[in-house]
Amino acid sequence: MSERANALRGEAELVLGDQRLILRPSFAALVAAEEELGSLFDLIV
Repeated sequence: MSERANALRGEAELVLGDQRLILRPSFAALVAAEEELGSLFDLIV
């Protein structure tokens, strides 16, 4: 797999042994984060 994580999309890489996984937040996860933290756009400005 030659795909790399894209930090601009909120992706992260997780390496387990010889396997590299790309973790991508789902829409539901983003909604849950906004409910807990407030507007995500306000956090990055």
